[in-house]
Amino acid sequence: MIGKAIYDILANDTDVASLVGTSIFPNVNYLDDRTYPYIAYHHLAEEANDTKTGAGNSPIHGVSTLNVAKIQVNCFNKTKFQLEELAEYARIALDRNSGTYNGVKLQSIQFENQNDTFNFEGYQDFDGIFQIALIFSCRYEPYNG
Repeated sequence: MIGKAIYDILANDTDVASLVGTSIFPNVNYLDDRTYPYIAYHHLAEEANDTKTGAGNSPIHGVSTLNVAKIQVNCFNKTKFQLEELAEYARIALDRNSGTYNGVKLQSIQFENQNDTFNFEGYQDFDGIFQIALIFSCRYEPYNG
């Protein structure tokens, strides 16, 4: 569910879209046949907050009303400097964001850390890919009614 919001924010950010267009995907890696640059996001973990709602016959009786998801946003490109620009745009679009996106109510998104890597697998005709992984903590309402 949180992936819908992440996609919506990134796809509708003019700076991000100026570099990747609609090349924003869930759960793909650098060896997939993609046009660079692109973004791939992954839902790493989910924790339910100890807030509960519902009484009696409520369809969400006893279900957490606030979850915290760890999201990894991977930016890929063949050149380091253009990649850094893309990662910065993605971070700005997501960090400290809140609101309702694609039907998902976000309380907050907080940037936690970043990891830069260079992927080279030694395949013929494969020069390698630069990657920046951004980690975010996202507080959101898992059920909207």
